[in-house]
Amino acid sequence: MQIPLYNIFGDNYILQLATEAENAKMTPNYVEIEDKELKEILGMAAEIAEYREKTQKFSIPLYKNDKESWKSALSCYSFPETSSLSQIFRDFDFSKVKKCGEVTAPSFIKPEYYEYGRFPGRVDKEKIKVEPHYVILAAAGWVLTRIGKANIGNAYVGVNVFSPQGGILYSLIKKLGGAQLPGVKPETAFSLWISKKVSELSVTSITASFLRVYIITDAAGNKPTVINSGFTVEVSKILNKRELLTDKLEKITEKALDVNYDMRDYYIKLVNYIYEYINGSKRIE
Repeated sequence: MQIPLYNIFGDNYILQLATEAENAKMTPNYVEIEDKELKEILGMAAEIAEYREKTQKFSIPLYKNDKESWKSALSCYSFPETSSLSQIFRDFDFSKVKKCGEVTAPSFIKPEYYEYGRFPGRVDKEKIKVEPHYVILAAAGWVLTRIGKANIGNAYVGVNVFSPQGGILYSLIKKLGGAQLPGVKPETAFSLWISKKVSELSVTSITASFLRVYIITDAAGNKPTVINSGFTVEVSKILNKRELLTDKLEKITEKALDVNYDMRDYYIKLVNYIYEYINGSKRIE
């Protein structure tokens, strides 16, 4: 199947699907994934979605202006608006691609368009039209990259992680089980914490070079999806000091990430020292 790219954030979700496939073709304008491989990847997304649907409310975050677009994309494939994500991914009909007209892109695939201050010169809201199958496949990419939510003090944010190596995110999400993350800031603490989780994966044939992390405020009510921040975790560099990624270090990072922990500032300072040593900028002393 050929999936168009639109130069929007949602392309990251499509490219992650391609990364999970062995024989995908990536070009500046589209991604091409063999139907058999794409079906297997959608099966992975369905498995993750089904597990989370059993334990919590789990669906694509939509605000009021998104709902019609999502409904239109689903109706193209004869899915009711109430369909679960696991059902959509399992029953996706490849033969119906290109059978419907384009729909307005929901905010979860164009969150950058709601941050006008970061894009000088953009003053008007821009409506992006995309293919219905792009919306559904981007939703599968969202599921495969959404490792969980975290408390930032006054609200909860979603955490999506992208990897240039396939297989890591599926294994990581299965390991984390959709549980609430200990936090996302400071980045040093999160980097050590997630690298520890990667080091524990049983997928020994896969090595992670880096992970790209996005902190996202999900759409709700009258508010669209917005990207709060993003950063890169140099996993391979941290894994070079794998012997330091102990259970004790994990507990230290969790205290540094916990916005409600009384001694958090002390543990942030400690984590920063450890991170500097692991990255080679400080001696062990």
